[in-house]
Amino acid sequence: MRAPISPFNRRPPNTGSVDGRCAATWLRPPRPPVGSERGGSVHRETDLPALSGVGLGDRSINAVERREIISAELEKWTAGEILPRLLANDVPSAPALSRFELLQERQVRESGILEEHQSERIGRVRLPRPAALFDRTPARIRAMAPLLGEDNTAILAELGYGTDDIARLEGEQIVGKQSVK
Repeated sequence: MRAPISPFNRRPPNTGSVDGRCAATWLRPPRPPVGSERGGSVHRETDLPALSGVGLGDRSINAVERREIISAELEKWTAGEILPRLLANDVPSAPALSRFELLQERQVRESGILEEHQSERIGRVRLPRPAALFDRTPARIRAMAPLLGEDNTAILAELGYGTDDIARLEGEQIVGKQSVK
């Protein structure tokens, strides 16, 4: 017997991958076909039973079975085929992208959410910019985060250790630095 799927333990099986398939979750029931009565009708785009009149509290009823039906249906389509149909029916959905595909997305590029910085040790690095954008007090990345142990000497000196003590701690490998390959 399979454990019930919840958003807290793992994503539903087979709901998408980065191979051109679609990942989607029905956050609310789709709109019923125009002129349909509750129950017995078929959703106009997917040929799945329409869920008109189903309340948000009813979503947990048969949740595993519902996800299995949706997953089986989504596996029949590529993202390019099913996404326009889902969006046309107000189903929140998006393609599952690899991290490289994500970098090419128009929204990511135009929003400037990723900034490029130069590190002396590891070269060009892409980092997410601060999420909040303020007019009078703009947030920005002033410096790259230090590598593990990079600030040891300064911190130990600030704590009162002398250069001989710091050298001894490093020599005995009590403190160390992260190496970059």
